[in-house]
Parts: sequence; structure tokens; C-alpha cells
Amino acid sequence: MIRKGLRTLLLSLPMLVLTGYLLTGGRLPADWPHRAGVLTVFVVFNSFFMLMLHTGKTDRWRAPLFITTALLFAVSFMGTMTEIYARQSGFVDFVFRDSVPMCPVVIPMMLVPTALSKTVIWPGAIAGSYAAIGLMFSIWLGASLALGKGWCGWGCFFGGWDEGFSRLLPRPLLAAPAWLRNLPYAVLILFALLTAVSMMPAYCGLACPFKAATELPAGHFVTDGVLFWVHLLMFAGVTAAIPLLMKRRAQCAFFCPLGALQNCVERVTPFEMRVDNGRCVKCGKCSRECPVMAIDQGDSVTIRSTCVKCGKCADNCPTKALSFGIKGAEHAPDTARLLFLYPAFIFLTGFGGTLCADAIARLILLVSTGRIF
Repeated sequence: MIRKGLRTLLLSLPMLVLTGYLLTGGRLPADWPHRAGVLTVFVVFNSFFMLMLHTGKTDRWRAPLFITTALLFAVSFMGTMTEIYARQSGFVDFVFRDSVPMCPVVIPMMLVPTALSKTVIWPGAIAGSYAAIGLMFSIWLGASLALGKGWCGWGCFFGGWDEGFSRLLPRPLLAAPAWLRNLPYAVLILFALLTAVSMMPAYCGLACPFKAATELPAGHFVTDGVLFWVHLLMFAGVTAAIPLLMKRRAQCAFFCPLGALQNCVERVTPFEMRVDNGRCVKCGKCSRECPVMAIDQGDSVTIRSTCVKCGKCADNCPTKALSFGIKGAEHAPDTARLLFLYPAFIFLTGFGGTLCADAIARLILLVSTGRIF
């Protein structure tokens, strides 16, 4: 046990250094609420990373961090937008303008109009602002090349919402039909065409369910009252009710246009989930519990490109037939898992941990002073 603990500590040292730098940029915040936020995130995130290494379980510790990050993202985002716009104009205003932060979900729909018109249609700054277009493209590209569809399992703030709802009930009340797995491609094509015709981010403006979680109240970002209710109903149905009833990440697996693009990017990532069908006893546990329906159970078990590399199948397989792997390399599951965890956790901490720290600081300010900035 002592040897195992020392091994965990040694393997965690690089992550301690990297996450410390990612959270601070080499300099501690000047005010105590933000210092408290950074310290809390540093301790909690690295504790969970150590538990991943020590227990050999991935999803058990990833899921609570992923879901919590999604919840705190909403606090940080709304607080930051309130601060930016209130200081600029004296009131909160989420109307499309040059300083609108880039949302990664619209990336696949921006590609066609950018190629056709040589114009970036998202109404935000390329650089120098909160979540600037250039920065978000760079983060998306780097994370996608390293993790592929793992972007959706380790960094997507929105995915944490439907994952949280999908875990509330002990068993599904509705079965998810297999044809739903192809629906994201239709969503992507539809809104890519609408975006190209209108030269506006159509999915964001018309259907995105997460405005209800990050951009309330009505009349700010979504200026049309009817669209406000559309977004609210989309959140209630696609992000909350369907995941709750099916125990599946419905928005991610069935409706997200970025998810469809990530399925294609999955081909270039070095990591994968592997199945040892010689060990498999065909109990069906993996396919029943996969949150995105990425596992097919037939004469043999196969894993689709829609796998988000959450590790839930490997955690729960009774015969250890599923594990992390590296494409083109001899199978060494423990080494492959460790090599995957480093970039995945760096992405989770660098992309989400900083927002968690900011959200904690804003909550401290709210409790202590009654304001969020």
C-alpha cells in the first residue's frame, strides 16, 4: 500500500506543477476571493487526479468534476458577462456584438461560410477579449487532435449538464432507439446550411438549449421573446428530461452539431478504447451503461467513433475486457490510460478549472458583499 501511494504521488508531481501554472499563470491573484478559488480548485482537482491513479478508476472521479465544472461555468460566464457589459454600458446586455465570447459548439457551422466568404461570421473579437475566436479555435484544435471525441467527455461545459441529469435516476425509464445516434449529422448539415444562407450562427440563435443555463433573463442575449421560450424548452427537454429518462447524454449523443464533427476528428487522435473480446462474457453491461450509446453488442463488442473516453465502460466491466489503448501500439492498458489521463486532465483543468476558480471567487464575493464582481 505504501509503495502504491508513493507511485501515485510521483506520477502526480508533473500534474501538480502543470495545473498550478495553468491556474495562476505563474502569479497568484491579488485578491483573496480569487486566491481562495484557485487554491480550492488546485487541491480538489489534483486530489481527484491522484484518486484516478491510485484506484485505477477513471469515470468514478471524472464525472463529479465534469458535472461540477459545468455548473460553475454558468456562474463564471454569467458573472463575467455581467461585469463586462455593466462596466461598458451601465447595464447587462447580451446582444450580439464584437465582444461576444466564442462558443465552440458553433465551430463546425462557421467553417462553410468562412470558406465561402473568407469572413468569420461569429460577432466576436479574433483576439484580446474574453473567449476570443482565435483562442477558442486554438483550444478546440489542440484538444481535438489530442483527445478526439474526448473533448466531449473531459472539457465540454455543456456536456456536463446533460451528464448530470442522466445520472439522477438509478435506471432508465425510456429506451433510446439506435437511429438517434445518426441524428447529430442531420443537425450539423441543417444548421450549417442555414448558417451559410443567413451568415449568422443559426444553431446558436435558434436552437441552442444552453442559453437557458448561461444567458438568462429573456430580452438580453436572445432578444426575441418567442426564441427565449424555444431555448428554455430545448433545455428542459433535450438537456434535462430526455437524459433523465433515458440515462443517456442526449444533447451530446443525439443533437449536438459539434459532436458530429468530433466523431470525424476522432480518426486522428492517438487514443482509443479497446475491447478484448476473448475476455468479454457478453453481459451487456458496457452497452447498457454507455452514456452516449457508443458500444455495440453483437457477436462481439465494438466501440464506435462516438466514444467520449469517459472510462465508464472500463470502470464497470466485470472481466476487464475494456481498457484505454493507443492506436498502432502494443496493448499496455495501464500505460495507455496513464498517457491519456495527462492530456485529458490538463485540458479539464486548464479549460474548466480556471472558470471554476473564478466562479468560486464570485460566489465568495456574493456571500460576503452581495455582489459578483
